[in-house]
Amino acid sequence: MKRILSLATALVLVVSLLSVFATATDAPAKKDPQDYLIEAIYGTPIVDGDIDDIWKGARINMIEQVFQTDDISPMPVARYRVMYDEFYLYFLVEVTDSTIGDAEWEAQSLGGNLWRRDGVSMTFSPDNNRDITDGQVAPAFWFIIGAFGNTANWNSAPLSVFITEKEGLELADAGDFTKLPMEDRMYAISYKTDATGAKVGYVLENKVNLKPRYDGIKMEAGTKIGYDIYINDNNPLLFSTSRNNGLTWTGDVNSYKNNAVKGTIELQAKNITFTNDDITEPPVSTAEVTTEEVTTAEVTSGEVTTEEVTTAAGTAEEPTAAASGDDATKAPEVTTAPAGDGGCKSSAAPVFALIAAAALIPAAGRKRR
Repeated sequence: MKRILSLATALVLVVSLLSVFATATDAPAKKDPQDYLIEAIYGTPIVDGDIDDIWKGARINMIEQVFQTDDISPMPVARYRVMYDEFYLYFLVEVTDSTIGDAEWEAQSLGGNLWRRDGVSMTFSPDNNRDITDGQVAPAFWFIIGAFGNTANWNSAPLSVFITEKEGLELADAGDFTKLPMEDRMYAISYKTDATGAKVGYVLENKVNLKPRYDGIKMEAGTKIGYDIYINDNNPLLFSTSRNNGLTWTGDVNSYKNNAVKGTIELQAKNITFTNDDITEPPVSTAEVTTEEVTTAEVTSGEVTTEEVTTAAGTAEEPTAAASGDDATKAPEVTTAPAGDGGCKSSAAPVFALIAAAALIPAAGRKRR
């Protein structure tokens, strides 16, 4: 009888552990990527990293489809909103994440490897092309803005698309981007901090000018634009040299290169606004949270002060694989699960559960001596 009870206990332990780990990695129900729609309201926010009142009427969309996880690092919480005017798309991206590292850590993985650090990646099909593609076919493009302001420009898009409209700079002058004052950049980053001053997240505010990439764009009500957004999450506390967690809006990690699986931005009439009563603030810290504004771009001995952020130009060409090993530059799908899966799930936890049960089962059959 005792043996049967012991066996039953071991089986219950296995089932319980497996269900816990399965629940921890479950992603929200996925729709067809093209069913993902965000309505961009009309307006012109100031791009300074502050969340101005003008954003209150913009629809909030959560970025919560998991395409990669190590099952150890805390998953970031992210959401975004979109506005537009006659010249630009404007984005406000809020990320809650207590493991974003610092500027020095980000600087160790620049250019084609920026995806290995914390940051926001955006992909566009300005002509709303919905063909199946296996790469960024112009005018589609893709870029990354790191949590500390570095950029990766995968398609050599003109600088005036998302980096700067300051005249006289060319891709060959990449180093000059680190010296650009905030007013000359097309993006700004601020940080959420807790009562101790520790960073518990960041806010990216940026504008994108599609016209230099696609002259046929019409910035008016009714226009639809193919789009997706990713959140890359690295955990420096684990000394990780790559991405630990990854989130995407549509749930299809190949949207950066496949026009057919992008979501859609639709420009709304000028009198349209939305309420977001059903969207709660993402959890941050139990401590009081404040937001510090980024105002300058200067690095100080590897530490970033409350006013400083580092920026740098990204690569000017498509990513190419290095010879071998962890330093190889990879596109996002290399470490991800197939579309329709809940993301890459570590097999370590279920294995540990089975090992623990295996240890209990033989013990259940041994007689006391």
